[in-house]
Amino acid sequence: MSAENKSNPISSWHKALLIGVALAGLIGLSVLTLLWPRTSCEGIFEQSAPKVEAHLEIIKNKGAFAISHEKIQEVSESAQKVALHLKTCCSVLDGGKLNPQQFQQCIDKASDYDRQIALIAQGVTKVTEAKEKGAAPPQEQLDSIDKAMKSATNNAESFARQVAQIKPRPQPPKPTPPTMRES
Repeated sequence: MSAENKSNPISSWHKALLIGVALAGLIGLSVLTLLWPRTSCEGIFEQSAPKVEAHLEIIKNKGAFAISHEKIQEVSESAQKVALHLKTCCSVLDGGKLNPQQFQQCIDKASDYDRQIALIAQGVTKVTEAKEKGAAPPQEQLDSIDKAMKSATNNAESFARQVAQIKPRPQPPKPTPPTMRES
């Protein structure tokens, strides 16, 4: 045995105990994670959020050549709203107030918006490449960006209207407590 172990035998026992407790906690946490009910929303957000964020970064960084700063801000804000609307659909689905077909419509609206953002980013990239080469951006490319911007805005507004129409189920009235009668 080393001098350290002889002088303090409790510390090695203490370390082993701490490691055991940590492993038991980790195993317990893993079991809870596996058994905890997951919503279908988690996968949707994990799949769509990074793509949209990447496209928005392209638009923000390179978009000044093709789009005004106000339009770039509008696209960013509407992307956040679409994400919130999708989250609302997921919450309402989990609450039993939305059927799977209605939820699929929410996903389709958000996907349409995502596609439009991708088209805008693609157009912005092409315009930026043309500018970097010293060429004037083709007018059809600028028109394509404008058309995608309008379509994205329309999709976001349509999605907002769809989510606004989701009505919560009426709650049953709460029973009133009986009043005490005087005898």
